[in-house]
Amino acid sequence: MTYTTGAAQPSRTVVMAGFDAPTRATATSTMAKMAKDVRASLPAPIVWENARKITAAVPQRDELAQALAIRQWVQTRFHFWRDPVDTQLLTVPEYMLNWWQHHGYLPGDCADAAELTAALCMAIGMPCSLVAVAFNSPLAPFSHVFTIATARTPKGIAKVEMDVTRPAGVARARFSRFRRLDI
Repeated sequence: MTYTTGAAQPSRTVVMAGFDAPTRATATSTMAKMAKDVRASLPAPIVWENARKITAAVPQRDELAQALAIRQWVQTRFHFWRDPVDTQLLTVPEYMLNWWQHHGYLPGDCADAAELTAALCMAIGMPCSLVAVAFNSPLAPFSHVFTIATARTPKGIAKVEMDVTRPAGVARARFSRFRRLDI
């Protein structure tokens, strides 16, 4: 698999084939690159400062409320665009947040939303996983990815689905298979 980085700044990575590839290896390597992008973004002030701002109005140490606040914040600002044909663009969280500060919205697809929601949750101490899914057939290619945040609550662990690219009012479709990667 070949990776190339944007010229002006390390802002985007192009991964050929991406989630519409039929092989498990391609989805796994794309998810590994996404996880690497998320981990690399955590020390960036733009990431942890925004995570703190987003969650400042919710009760302290209420990780479930924090995860839901991050999900709501990203969902209301996210503008979905498909990637170019036969190309998976991965946009690092710092670039997404910088774009938002200058343009007022977050551009991208499910992979970009997954990286951003994972980075924001992990920046305030919440573990996350990436989940790639396929629909309709056990042989269908992985075609969608999202984050699951793990929030600690007084009653135990809550898994919060951070899928912000599903259109409002549309129920989650049944997955024919999935692949999970802890970040």
